[in-house]
Amino acid sequence: MIKKVDHMRINILIASFLLLTLTSCGSDSGSDTPAQGSTVVRQTLSGEALFYPQEHLVCRNSNSYIIQSLDNIFFHMDGAIVEVDDLSFNRKMIGFPELKSVESLRVVAGTQYKFESESTTKKFVNTQGEVVSVEVEEKEAIGQSVKICEEQAISRKSGEHVAINVISTLSKSFQALADIGESAAMGEVEVYSHPSVAEIEQVFDNETKQMKSNKLEYMTDNAFYYNKGIYFIPHSKMYIDFVGEAHVNFWEVPFIASHEYGHMVFETFFPRGTKKLSLREQAKKLNCISGDWHKRNAPAKFDKGQRVLTHEEILGAFNEGFADMFAYYTLDSKMVSLKNVPWFEGEREVDSLLFGNGERKVYNKYVADIFFSTEELGYRDEGSTFQDGHTIGAIFAANINDFMEKTGVVTQSSKLKVTINWLKTLESFYPKDSKLSTYAFMFRVIERFVDQIKQEIGVTKLSDEQKNLLSHSFPIYDFEIRQKL
Repeated sequence: MIKKVDHMRINILIASFLLLTLTSCGSDSGSDTPAQGSTVVRQTLSGEALFYPQEHLVCRNSNSYIIQSLDNIFFHMDGAIVEVDDLSFNRKMIGFPELKSVESLRVVAGTQYKFESESTTKKFVNTQGEVVSVEVEEKEAIGQSVKICEEQAISRKSGEHVAINVISTLSKSFQALADIGESAAMGEVEVYSHPSVAEIEQVFDNETKQMKSNKLEYMTDNAFYYNKGIYFIPHSKMYIDFVGEAHVNFWEVPFIASHEYGHMVFETFFPRGTKKLSLREQAKKLNCISGDWHKRNAPAKFDKGQRVLTHEEILGAFNEGFADMFAYYTLDSKMVSLKNVPWFEGEREVDSLLFGNGERKVYNKYVADIFFSTEELGYRDEGSTFQDGHTIGAIFAANINDFMEKTGVVTQSSKLKVTINWLKTLESFYPKDSKLSTYAFMFRVIERFVDQIKQEIGVTKLSDEQKNLLSHSFPIYDFEIRQKL
């Protein structure tokens, strides 16, 4: 039986998807100011969004390409933070003014620093404090292109460094797709370095129209994929203080960037399996990296409720598992390392069948009952981690990877090929499969992966030994495995 312990909470990528973490900056916003005599009340937390500066907005043109010098450029290597203050480009190796990838690779369309999205909610209340009416305004503004210049240094805490780390990783993952002949379908992705996503809540007296309070909050401590864009949200001081010495920048962990790109791959080959949300809905649901710390910090804010597990939520879990596998299959061992990364090490490694607490990753009746439960468990409830699609995805990814290796699919490229073919099959059969019950649908998704493995190893039926392996990983489906596979 797998029991929940605090340190085995899993809340990662790139996308996938839980909670919008907001940190108040404690200041007024925009040009809306209180009328004379009114009182502004602010909710101020201990941290704020830590936007890194953009250092090279203007630089001269050049004919060389930057991507040729982006080989393993990141500061989190071999499970330790390499203490390097800046990254020097002083040999005229680069100079492509906008930070993007080589045109022949077609990976990155470009980069934006400080893309701005602002949502303002205006509440008008009566003398009893009851809300009479609500107005909502949405604003967006594109960011500046991230630029790199010749003979300049890129400081670690800069928008350019964020973009460099992400692009160097995405290029390697894209090349892995190209190596198996599956890159042609991929569109270009936009990299958002330090987007500013703000939520403003203003309260007005309905009679006088005077402002009573004005609260500004920024989205912080997250990374996610949305609509052909990968967003690396700034950290907050509160998060950094909470994690302490174990803190690592998300853009310095190649696994995260590749994981988020994996969501774009999933969407490309299995579009009917991806739920379409707005940017804000996606952000609120996709805090798969640092949501855990916020729950630990303020667990009382996360109330229990009712839940209904749908086909979309089930596919969301497989989407998470696929994104983990994609990162693992497309990056070398040094880049894919999760050693010393909080909430990742021991939890999301595809090559490990054990969680961080030493318990086996297995999809048994205990886990399935929690995942399918109609009651939303609280953070401190035993087993609540198994209502997180990232955890279910991690179980799937580790066990399917192990099964492939033990049945003869051993190279990373062959595993990637099988995995992409699985997505294509899910897309083809979705109209039929989606009519199944959720219990049967979940097995069918696993079954279709096993069918691709059987094709790869040249068999039409699993041996008894192979069935035993699979049943050990997914014991709740023991009957189906022995009868259908």
